[in-house]
Amino acid sequence: MITDNALDALTARMLEAVKNTRESADSAAASAQKAQKMAEGEMQGTSLTGAEKKLLVQIQNLRQQI
Repeated sequence: MITDNALDALTARMLEAVKNTRESADSAAASAQKAQKMAEGEMQGTSLTGAEKKLLVQIQNLRQQI
């Protein structure tokens, strides 16, 4: 009985951790997408510096990984 309760509690904690991880990943993906759109908007009509181009490439790579 005690083992069942401990297992139930552990399962609940694991499910909560998975939910929180998924929410964090979704939030990171949304932030990366927003940053990319902002960067693309900045590209129109302006020229980017080397550092800005590198940052844009990093954002695009991060977005593909998520």
